Amino acid sequence: MPINYTAVSYSGTLGAPADPLRTIGLYKHSSASEYPPFWFIFIHGGAWRDPRINHTDGLPLISALLEKYPKSLACASIDYTLAKPLDGSNGRGAQHPDFTLDTLAALTYLRTHHRVDQFAISGHSAGAFMSLQIFIEPKVLLNPVYKSVSLYTTLFDQNITTTKLLNDLEETTNFAREKCAAVFGISGIYSLPLLPIEDASYTGFTEEAFGTDQALWEISSVVPYIKDHVAPFPSSNAFKLIIIYSKSDELLNPKFQPVKGPELYIPILGEKNVIVEETSGLHDESYKVQRTADIVDKYLAEYF
Repeated sequence: MPINYTAVSYSGTLGAPADPLRTIGLYKHSSASEYPPFWFIFIHGGAWRDPRINHTDGLPLISALLEKYPKSLACASIDYTLAKPLDGSNGRGAQHPDFTLDTLAALTYLRTHHRVDQFAISGHSAGAFMSLQIFIEPKVLLNPVYKSVSLYTTLFDQNITTTKLLNDLEETTNFAREKCAAVFGISGIYSLPLLPIEDASYTGFTEEAFGTDQALWEISSVVPYIKDHVAPFPSSNAFKLIIIYSKSDELLNPKFQPVKGPELYIPILGEKNVIVEETSGLHDESYKVQRTADIVDKYLAEYF
């Protein structure tokens, strides 16, 4: 199947510093229109630190969807900065909220340069956690507590430039709330505090990405924010969160994250809008298998 692929940089968008990891892979079937009416966006996993995983890892799922909807679907796969420098040095890496700001910067780029309108977003592992954060009020992401660790220095500096960037960020967040049809979490992380309970060794990568103060892990998550604010998710009754898990997942035990996800989000979104589906494969296989593509297609078919 002829798929047109282009890699573009979103550095500079929302004041994002230049970085080769701030890249989006764009995929369209050769028969697609210039501006397809629906987009599928993928965010890879890798515990916020694995340089071996990048936007190209989404290709098996993307290819399966483009084969089904060659003319009316376009796909994007987002790279983002990591908690560890690419060169393996002890230099400064990214830390929350930079991963989410990268995602929103990429979405801003897609909205402004590729006329993305209605879309669904899917994330694997850490990417699932990030895909649920695109709806959070930007001012929460720009909490001063993060200023000393964020690489988005211009967003945190209070000046005229920041006002423009903040407006752009708010526009993209509102756009996501209005236009996102579904979130697909694949072998996803839904609760940071649950990670070290599941496996003590997970404390290390969580601290790298979210800091050593575990109280901030709650602040950095979606659900605690919602407890004190109006629920930020799309108001449409058609919006769905689909939690996809595999019993063969050797890294995220089905007794933990797939159970916690519905517990967290059903009270917010409603029982009909939070759906749990089972796929197959080990952790890093689950987003590549045909079963997962079939599940995604099951819920996207109504848009084509």
